[in-house]
Amino acid sequence: MFKKDFILNLFLSLAAVVSFSCNAPRDNPLDPNGPKSDLVQIKPNLVQITGTVQTISAPLTGISDVSVYWHPGEVVVQTDASGNFAIKNIKPINGLLIFMKDGYTADTVAVNWNNESQIILPIVNLNKEPTLDSYSIYSEVADQSGQSNPVGQMADLVFKVKINDIDNDIDSVYVENSMLNFTGGLELQGKLYQGKFTTTKLNVNNLDEVVGYSFNFKVINTFKRTFFVGSGQVARVIKNGVNIISPNNDSLALSLPVTLSWNQYENGFPFTYKVEIFNATNPLPVFTQDNIPPNQTSLVLDTTSVVSGDYFWAVSVVDKFLDSYKSLPGRFQIK
Repeated sequence: MFKKDFILNLFLSLAAVVSFSCNAPRDNPLDPNGPKSDLVQIKPNLVQITGTVQTISAPLTGISDVSVYWHPGEVVVQTDASGNFAIKNIKPINGLLIFMKDGYTADTVAVNWNNESQIILPIVNLNKEPTLDSYSIYSEVADQSGQSNPVGQMADLVFKVKINDIDNDIDSVYVENSMLNFTGGLELQGKLYQGKFTTTKLNVNNLDEVVGYSFNFKVINTFKRTFFVGSGQVARVIKNGVNIISPNNDSLALSLPVTLSWNQYENGFPFTYKVEIFNATNPLPVFTQDNIPPNQTSLVLDTTSVVSGDYFWAVSVVDKFLDSYKSLPGRFQIK
């Protein structure tokens, strides 16, 4: 009897121990049902992507704070100060990496795993987007009454645009207005992209019609990407100007100094005068004096820029936006 009781008690004790140990924590890190310690993180069938994002132009430097999106995993990381990033513990499903940062053109890279557990991407180079530094849009009207111009005026709209382009990859710059069905290319002259367009090119009968319209500036780079960088409007079209008083078609040769005079201009906006002198062989002025105060109606000419010969001169009224109206030219001779 004692032997049977002993065996029964031993069996019950072992059963209790087994029952207790099944609910106890499993400290074996190799146990797939046990907890993962901080030192051993086993994540089977997961992979990672690493890479670097840099500028596209020399000197190549890392770009920080680029958002790197992994799709279809919907994971987002940021590049560090050196442009490096790492996306860890993702499933090896083929997808896309999308690189985005304000001021840069976004880029996308396709990723195919091909049974790899880690992919180190080639360097990704992001293109800095061009930006608008400054611009001028103004009207130029010239009095040509009595000449071979049926409307008595020559009118142009002038655009001058300065673009910031760190990567130096601008292919072309143009200005457009869809409502006027107008697109015009601008040419680089010095540091500015410039263009001058007639009313015919602007698809209007009178330059007054463009006042209030917005003109968009667009840049195309060497990768054939198009960027909208800004827009602007023409402020005013000046419809009349001043008349030259003297000298005006004088046949008598004059000696320096010569006093140029014109009548006072009256209008309701701030303006200055600009005097230009041309000779018959050069369309560009040989002498220019601008920012002449509005209460001044004469200018003493005594300069080595004007030597013996025949000359034409004109006075322009110019507002603060550079809109201008040029007078009929006067003629004089210097002996």
